[in-house]
Amino acid sequence: MTLEAYNSMEISYQGLFDTLKSKGIMQKTMREDLNLSGSIITRLKHNGAVTTETIGKICEYLQCTPNDIMEIKFDSEVASSYNEKHKGNIEAQIAELQAKLKTM
Repeated sequence: MTLEAYNSMEISYQGLFDTLKSKGIMQKTMREDLNLSGSIITRLKHNGAVTTETIGKICEYLQCTPNDIMEIKFDSEVASSYNEKHKGNIEAQIAELQAKLKTM
């Protein structure tokens, strides 16, 4: 995937807050237990950037995977462009293989 796709993505941490609620853990408790700064919690609330180290700490604390606490959505236009390009490459490979098969 191109760098273009990464510039047009959206990250949601709603799963984190849903998981905390379902486990009966308050945000303040998690923040204190993991020694997270208030700014990290704010970034999570606003779907901002956090480090993979932070994601790892949270996952270990909640005994879950990153997929349980975050979701990445790519801009449909960028994803569509990538898929079309990828499809064209695969179709070219298929045509090449079919041509080789006919010569066998």
